[in-house]
Amino acid sequence: MNIKDKVKQKYGEAALGVSEGGGCCCGPKAPTGIAQVARKSHDIYSGDETAGIPAAAIVASLGCGNPSALARLKPGESVLDLGSGGGVDVFLSARKVGPGGKVYGLDMTDEMLTLSRETQRQAGVENVEFPELWAGCLAGAMQEARYRSELAAAGFVDVDIEPTRIFRAPDVREFLSAAGAEAVSLADQTDGKIMSASVRATRPARSGA
Repeated sequence: MNIKDKVKQKYGEAALGVSEGGGCCCGPKAPTGIAQVARKSHDIYSGDETAGIPAAAIVASLGCGNPSALARLKPGESVLDLGSGGGVDVFLSARKVGPGGKVYGLDMTDEMLTLSRETQRQAGVENVEFPELWAGCLAGAMQEARYRSELAAAGFVDVDIEPTRIFRAPDVREFLSAAGAEAVSLADQTDGKIMSASVRATRPARSGA
């Protein structure tokens, strides 16, 4: 077994240990093995931060820091949490970016993703996604107006967007098939509305730079 498979196995065991611990009024049972280490990581979050976050997400945390406290997130921003684990940092970030923002949790462990989606359901957090399609061709697609706005905010001018491929409903249906029937049903609504493009823009030199 290579190191990647070993890591996935251990993190999977941690997630399953939390899930199988149940959800009594006192929260999940104390985990064993690698998940026991997570107990120490809880000290990095304040009570105000963890209020309203399902206990399972906190128990499954195997992190050694509190990135959302350092990232200076602003309302409306989009965030990608690599190695999102049980999802606690995703939920904390979601609060900071607000309804107008979006947080994506990406993890290589299926058991952690399953746990994260369940805790998301329990918490009722809507601006979060543990993205099966994040690595796909259409992942992270953005509306053209917002794309132009983001470029302008970054200081780019003379933006030229030239379509290189227009995606039709059958194309989108194929990409979404892995996400289930509900997602596939949206394909017809996106017919001709998604494209890949060549983007050219200029960022003027700053004075004194």
